[in-house]
Amino acid sequence: MDLRDVTRIELACAYALLRAITLHSGTAAVRGARRPVLRTLQQAGLNSAAEIEE
Repeated sequence: MDLRDVTRIELACAYALLRAITLHSGTAAVRGARRPVLRTLQQAGLNSAAEIEE
């Protein structure tokens, strides 16, 4: 996922992304996320299911 243009993400959305990835036993890569977005993704635990590249 390219998140360069995302300036803010709600925790509920981050959990939804995590659920979508884990339900389909897939892998995902997150690229270009800004610091506040990264923080929220990490709070949701997305870094355990996806490769997060800064």
